[in-house]
Amino acid sequence: MENAVPLPQTAYPGKTVIIIGEDDGNGQLIAYISDAVGDLDNGKLYVLKRTNDDPVETSMTFAGHYDVEFVEIENAKTLTGAQIAAKTVEKKAIQFARVEDLDYRKDGKGREVCFAATGVSEADKVTPVWTKTMWGRVYRLTMDEKIP
Repeated sequence: MENAVPLPQTAYPGKTVIIIGEDDGNGQLIAYISDAVGDLDNGKLYVLKRTNDDPVETSMTFAGHYDVEFVEIENAKTLTGAQIAAKTVEKKAIQFARVEDLDYRKDGKGREVCFAATGVSEADKVTPVWTKTMWGRVYRLTMDEKIP
């Protein structure tokens, strides 16, 4: 994982919500969610997917708006990293080109998250990887006010 950002208490009172960027070739935006404040042991992992099940990053266009949701990766605590990665494909999670930098808007709410998919190329450094952005993109995720 490249970055993990806990959302402020104002985002979801009574919960712990940490947004995580996976910077592997099939990177994802992941949420760790617990129903207890400060709980880093008993929460669940969720991965971001489009509600239409399209996992392809480059099918999203500049300034487009897309419906997304976080879906649970069941039993994540007992899985290896490779098994979790396989589950993200099975769940049709958005496969970003290396999610790296992320943060939340400091507006007193903390439910708007911005993150960068920094891009990836083939080994020749000039050919884009099919389905992924080569030069990177910045995304803004506006989260529901009641349910992360």
